[in-house]
Amino acid sequence: MLIQFFVENYRSFRDKTELNLSASADQTHPEHVCTAADAAHSRALLSAVVFGANAAGKSNILKAIHAAVMTVRTSQSLSYGEPLDWIVPFALDAESAKKPTSFEFVMVIGDVRYVYGFSATREKVTEEYLYAYYSQKPTTIFDREGNEFRFPARWKREFTSYQEKTAENKLFLAVATAWNCEKTRSVFAWFQENLHTFDARAFGLREWFRLGGETKELHRFTLKLLASADIHIKDYRVTGDSADSAALMRENRVELRRIKMVHGVPGAESYTLDFSDESIGTQSLFYLSSFLYESFRNGSTLVIDEITCFHTALIQNLVRLFHDPEMNPNRAQLILITHDTNLLDLDLLRRDQVYFADRDDAGVSELYSLADFSARLGTNIEKSYLVGRYGAVPEIRGEVLK
Repeated sequence: MLIQFFVENYRSFRDKTELNLSASADQTHPEHVCTAADAAHSRALLSAVVFGANAAGKSNILKAIHAAVMTVRTSQSLSYGEPLDWIVPFALDAESAKKPTSFEFVMVIGDVRYVYGFSATREKVTEEYLYAYYSQKPTTIFDREGNEFRFPARWKREFTSYQEKTAENKLFLAVATAWNCEKTRSVFAWFQENLHTFDARAFGLREWFRLGGETKELHRFTLKLLASADIHIKDYRVTGDSADSAALMRENRVELRRIKMVHGVPGAESYTLDFSDESIGTQSLFYLSSFLYESFRNGSTLVIDEITCFHTALIQNLVRLFHDPEMNPNRAQLILITHDTNLLDLDLLRRDQVYFADRDDAGVSELYSLADFSARLGTNIEKSYLVGRYGAVPEIRGEVLK
């Protein structure tokens, strides 16, 4: 369960920025909040939605989370001196371009609250730390400044052996876990299995097959999801066998033929279409189904960006699924980045679930919550947003086209 995410000096977010999923004192929609079993009894939101103008930086929230996750996941496989390709500092001033990029996550795993963060340039890790709240007070698991490490005395001998294997371009969290460190294992696994990003623009069948294709349970879930969206697909079939999978992965057009969609119309025979003949919306929902299935099954956090090909009613229903205890018994979380202002509705979301991304004239993005404003219940949030009351709307200058 994600509680907070911080990013600094990444793409358009030059200054330290926070996405906070801690529930406020807002009493509306109590079903949108879950309470963790950690020592602090953390109250976390089951969803948050980020709005903003084009080029305001809202998609960089997903990119920042994805960059941090992939840096953790791929760290152990890096060769000595290999660059950290996921690190992209703010590039619009000379000083920031030279400084490290920083990420920090506050999460609850089981009944323990953890704080994990790191800072890095493209060449090396400059800072890294992990704290655990086994009680109300934090316990330092490890703390790193460049090549200087600090460990609790009781773990120092074991952890020093991991330190010796940690190159300057690698994360200690990944190295220690690779050597079967019990104290880091659950946090590394959380990044591996419980935090996922989905961008339909960068996802396709190639990635779908790479992630493992499907199971019977996923198959059933996907068909139910398509049916709930009023898409008349009775079934789908995966064609081809594993023997030609390598060739299919190399030929984009060939791999599209590996899935046939079976359509059914009342009073008519079923017929099939190649997956490539389906609408962009149907394809995107098909891809998304595997992420939704895993999130609901594992209680993971899912970040979704720009599903603009979906109808408003479908996006609203998607948000509601995460608030439904029957559909979401494992307390999965959704972070949705969107242009769809129809979601700005206090019947759908609490004020602390709504975030805005805006950008100043220097190209610096900021992120802030609707809860920072005195928006009363009954306020037409969408109308107030569109007239600029909360910022984060484009300033359209028609005269430049004349």
